[in-house]
Amino acid sequence: MVKMLSLGGTDVRHARKTITFDGTAGLGAVGTAVAIFTTTGKILLHYITAYCTTDLGQALATAQISLGTATQVTRFVAATNSTAIQENEWWVTGTPTVGSIDLPDICQNVFVSENVVINPTAQNTNAGVLVIDAIYEPISDDGSLS
Repeated sequence: MVKMLSLGGTDVRHARKTITFDGTAGLGAVGTAVAIFTTTGKILLHYITAYCTTDLGQALATAQISLGTATQVTRFVAATNSTAIQENEWWVTGTPTVGSIDLPDICQNVFVSENVVINPTAQNTNAGVLVIDAIYEPISDDGSLS
């Protein structure tokens, strides 16, 4: 889903992706990134957030996930134990928080020209749901998130 906003003549957009982890390839299995957003062209990512709607689970102890880009897998959120991310928590730092949280600088105003991914490490993340929201604007003619 992409929404168009108009703020002072700029083309600010909103993209949202809901990920349901089940431990399979592309949905929480170690060794395959979870595709969040496909990036075309170049964008300025104003904000990116992750919100947990169902507790994350792990196949074995030490399952972790990080949020980043294809080549910088911890660009936005460092590796975090999957079971630490619980329902109604914001996951924008290694310490998920209920209610409200300041968005760290690392999740704001980043130039991006590659896909946004979640990277599972150590063990499979095999349960739970995250909703990822991004507010961005294109900086090339073909700049977008989908």
